[in-house]
Amino acid sequence: MPSTTAAVRLVPLGHTFTPEIPLGPAGNLLLTCYATASGKGKLHGDEACGTLRSAPSVRSAKIPLGEAVGRLCRTCR
Repeated sequence: MPSTTAAVRLVPLGHTFTPEIPLGPAGNLLLTCYATASGKGKLHGDEACGTLRSAPSVRSAKIPLGEAVGRLCRTCR
C-alpha cells in the first residue's frame, strides 16, 4: 500500500505524545484510562501508576487517544 510523507507521522521511541502532534486516524483509537473516582485530575494509562496509587478509589473509561493525550499524567504520557 503506497503512502505519502504527508500521511506518515513518526514519533521517536522515548518521546512523549503532546496535543500538538497530529495523530490522524490513530486519534480515534480507544485507550483504557484510569482516573480518580471524583474525575478530577489527570488520566493514567496504568492502574498501578505511582501518582494514582494514593487515590482511595479509581475508575476506568475508554477514551479516544486524541482526547486522552492532553490529559494523561507525565508518567503515563
